[in-house]
Amino acid sequence: MTQDEDNDEGESQSPRAIERRRRAEAGDHSARVARALMQLAEKDFLRLNLDEYLHDAAAHARAATAHGARRREERRLAGVLRVVGAEEAEKQLARVQIQAQPDVRLFHAAEAWREKLIVQGAPAAEAFHQKFRDLDRTLWTRLVDDAKAERERGKPRGAAKVLFREVIEVLRGHADEAAPSAEEGENSPP
Repeated sequence: MTQDEDNDEGESQSPRAIERRRRAEAGDHSARVARALMQLAEKDFLRLNLDEYLHDAAAHARAATAHGARRREERRLAGVLRVVGAEEAEKQLARVQIQAQPDVRLFHAAEAWREKLIVQGAPAAEAFHQKFRDLDRTLWTRLVDDAKAERERGKPRGAAKVLFREVIEVLRGHADEAAPSAEEGENSPP
């Protein structure tokens, strides 16, 4: 080992080098959180529960529209995060991103119910009414009939989309009842 290699190795373990590395890692971390705050959709940003100072700084940074101004504001926001701490903002971002993800099982259940309602018509609608008793039968009969007629005529899927939206809203309101039971098939609606 040469003396230069020995000095490099000893220098990398010095308190100064350790502090420099710690600051660089903290800067990288706050830059990642600032970038995530800048790229977050407006509706999700409004759901964040940040302290007032950080929320105002992030809102100001997000208001910049020119590319150079956005980069400058992102760096400024990263500096604010280094001062106030990025951990709470990171927790809030994770919470909002998890809530923003769609519930895949709910989506599949709604899709299965919609398909069953369109294909089977009245018997499926009756089963749906039995499972979810607080529904307006005339509305649901009309929704199913419209979607079925639309499919038979080969029209665009407007009525089927409306039916899907209504089914998924009902399933969201009855999340505990929407889960498939063990004896029901994997491809059949709950």
